[in-house]
Amino acid sequence: MRVQLDDVLKEMRNVSETICTRCPAGWQQFLRTCYFLSTVRKTWQDAKLFCDSYGSHLAIINSEQENKFLANQIMDRQFWLGLTDMHKEGDWQWADGSPLSLKFWNAGEPNNVGHEGEDCATLYGSGRWNDITCFDTKTWICERSC
Repeated sequence: MRVQLDDVLKEMRNVSETICTRCPAGWQQFLRTCYFLSTVRKTWQDAKLFCDSYGSHLAIINSEQENKFLANQIMDRQFWLGLTDMHKEGDWQWADGSPLSLKFWNAGEPNNVGHEGEDCATLYGSGRWNDITCFDTKTWICERSC
């Protein structure tokens, strides 16, 4: 009897992880995460501040499925991710301080080209990432839990 109850509770947890009805208006849901895709452009830092002000953060990619979901949403545009190496060149970290482990860089990226350097990452509709100067203005993706 106890084993059956544990199985039922585990199944209920699995179902609750896939159902999310608490995303704010204008946000999109994927599994237990809500995403806001901007329509205006800001620098990476200004986009980060915008997300922070809404109790969220710039998008952090934790799986291939998440990367594909976001790429499908943005189509032919380019969006800021919460990924930077501005603290130390070549040491890519997410905006929450976690290290980069899963990578979807374009071929030859990151390459840090240009006199300003390229310390912030963007996501293309192809699902590939690129490093560009953080002072450029791009649309962005905020992320928060449901």
